[in-house]
Amino acid sequence: MGETNRTGLLKLMLFAGAVGAVLWWTGILSPGDGKDTPVSADAIEPVKAAATRAEAVKLAQDEDLPAIAKATKVVIKYFDVVKMETHEATVESATALKSIRGALTVTQDEPAGGAIKPYTLTFYRGDDVVRIVSVHVDGKWGIQRPGTYWVLGTNDGLTKLLDQLLAKGE
Repeated sequence: MGETNRTGLLKLMLFAGAVGAVLWWTGILSPGDGKDTPVSADAIEPVKAAATRAEAVKLAQDEDLPAIAKATKVVIKYFDVVKMETHEATVESATALKSIRGALTVTQDEPAGGAIKPYTLTFYRGDDVVRIVSVHVDGKWGIQRPGTYWVLGTNDGLTKLLDQLLAKGE
């Protein structure tokens, strides 16, 4: 390649870079932010923060519970505050997963006011964490969110179901 061709190519590259920088700076061109990429029906939205309980309820109904429905397993952890022990079980049975999901119903409960949350349910799809749910001793439950936690529902049978699954070591 002759000297004139290299100089011309270099000038063209510098011009293209300058145009790209101007387009980026003005917002006409931006790096891939995923907004133009079609989202698959299987995609799971990451957990979002909620400033109010009403917002947390809406997120639970619109995003969190559908995401939990796509989970392939749940790890149940129970912390016994008297014995200072942790018990754990991994549940992959479709029937057991369906039972747990069915027990997570949104109700009109108010915040629990510092009640002990000895159960933690970590839902997975493959190796990816889908959602983390905390369950109180009285059956109140909520989804752990960035910077906050809201009680979303109560199910008196939820802790009994979790105790049965822990006892099976499922």
